[in-house]
Amino acid sequence: MKKFLSNFFIPKDGKISDKSFMYNITAMLVSIVVCMASLTAATWAWFCIGVTNNGNNIKASECLLTVAADEGGNIVDPLALDEFDRPIPLGEGRYTVVLTLPRDSASGYCILDLGGKDNEVYTAAIISHEKSDPETLGFTLVIEEGARVTFSAHWGVPSPHSGKTIVGSGDVITIHADGSHTLEVN
Repeated sequence: MKKFLSNFFIPKDGKISDKSFMYNITAMLVSIVVCMASLTAATWAWFCIGVTNNGNNIKASECLLTVAADEGGNIVDPLALDEFDRPIPLGEGRYTVVLTLPRDSASGYCILDLGGKDNEVYTAAIISHEKSDPETLGFTLVIEEGARVTFSAHWGVPSPHSGKTIVGSGDVITIHADGSHTLEVN
């Protein structure tokens, strides 16, 4: 072994012989080839190996609300809301509106668009509890002649700093023909 290693060692006052130079070059080339093979294997593993998980389903959070309006005992067809705006087919009158959040839905709230970006009213948040019955929020909606309301569901909770009116359970909101509103808090 000592004789083999002496081929790679050059004394301070010694000359490089062709034999020891070839050993040094050969060792360097072998090291480069080993490093290239390792890099190639690591690159192949990085891009070709994948992990598959068939057991878990990942579902994005969504808020599904059902709006049921009752005008003096006549229940208007309930509307199922997702995160798309839906005009509510209610004429003028006084309605009891019940928002229902299913058990498997994310917590959410509803935005009542009264016509215009800055003319919106938020409902209080309906918090989802996975093991309980569906959660509800009920309020009274009074629509004057010529007024129009659009409901849209949103997941999360409304910001108390938004400056928007927040309708809670049992409140009465009146929508006027000009798009303005008044709120009676109970």
